Amino acid sequence: MKNTTALFLFIIGLWDNSVYASMLDIEKSINHCFTEASLQVNSSKECISLEEDKSRKDLQREISTMKAIIMEKYDDPFHLTEPDGDKINKIFIKQFDLSQQAWEEARNNLCEANANLMGEWAQSHDSSVMSCNIKMNIRRIEEIKLITRTAKN
Repeated sequence: MKNTTALFLFIIGLWDNSVYASMLDIEKSINHCFTEASLQVNSSKECISLEEDKSRKDLQREISTMKAIIMEKYDDPFHLTEPDGDKINKIFIKQFDLSQQAWEEARNNLCEANANLMGEWAQSHDSSVMSCNIKMNIRRIEEIKLITRTAKN
C-alpha cells in the first residue's frame, strides 16, 4: 500500500509540474493579446479568438498526425480468427472519434461553467471561455502526442 501511495504521489507530482509548464506556455500564447501594440490592431477579445482558432487547428493537425501513424502501423486484424475482418486501426479511430466528440463536449461545458462564475453579463465572459478552450486544447494536444509517441514505437 505504501508503494502504491508513493507511486501515486510521484505521478501526481509529475502531472502537476507538466500542467504548470503548460499553463506558462498558455499564458505566453495569449499575453501578447494585452500589449499596447496588439490592442492598436485588434481588441484583446479578437486576439484571443484568433489564438483559440489557432489552438483548434493545432489540435486537428495533431489528431491527423496520430491517425496517419495508427493507419500505417496498425493494419492487423482485430480478431485473429477473422483475418479479413475489422482492422485494429479502424477500430481505434472509430473509438477515438467518439472519445474526441465527448471530450469536445466536456471541454465546452467546463469552459462555459468556468466563465459563468463571473456572470454572463461580465465583459470578459467570452474571453474567459476562449482562454479556457485554448488551455484545454493545449492539454489535449499533449495527450494526443503521448498516444502518437506510443504508436510510433
